[in-house]
Amino acid sequence: MATLENNLGWPPLSYEERPWRAAPEAYGSRTEKRRVAGPYLAAVPPSIAAVDVHLDAELQALSEEAATELARFDAEVGQIAAPFAAILLRTESASSSEIENLSSGARQIALAELGAHASKNAQLIVGNVRAMQAALALSESIDGQAIIEMHRALLEESSPEIVGHWRDQQVWIGGGSLGTSHGTVRSPAS
Repeated sequence: MATLENNLGWPPLSYEERPWRAAPEAYGSRTEKRRVAGPYLAAVPPSIAAVDVHLDAELQALSEEAATELARFDAEVGQIAAPFAAILLRTESASSSEIENLSSGARQIALAELGAHASKNAQLIVGNVRAMQAALALSESIDGQAIIEMHRALLEESSPEIVGHWRDQQVWIGGGSLGTSHGTVRSPAS
């Protein structure tokens, strides 16, 4: 099987100790709050922008073959599959939202998408759909401004006070209000 030739030179993941306190509005007993407070080890992903990745000949050939097949597929059946894109996007957004314990029925999601009164979860899932649409529209150039625009699409309806700037505090990914500071944590300023 083909592998990255330079896998020993790939920068390692590192960790740093960070303080953590639950958000003031978090609910839970004093014992639960004490249990989740205190320092933790935060993962610090390595900077890989300057890493020179070399693919061995087999993996390079497989990558080129896959790209050719995708281009052929798009040319031959892309128009047939196009109507399903919106359905697939919404399905992916709803499934992705479940990671954060956000779920909602199709009716609530449709109401939220129409701007009608809907559950908070449905509104957040629709924000996720909009962020995915923004990501696709901005995919030619992923830079800081594009990420801020995706963030705006994700949270402008549900949390406008945190939209438009980079995060300035730690957030917790996972369930439970004791671990979250603002709710959705996939975005720069959430």
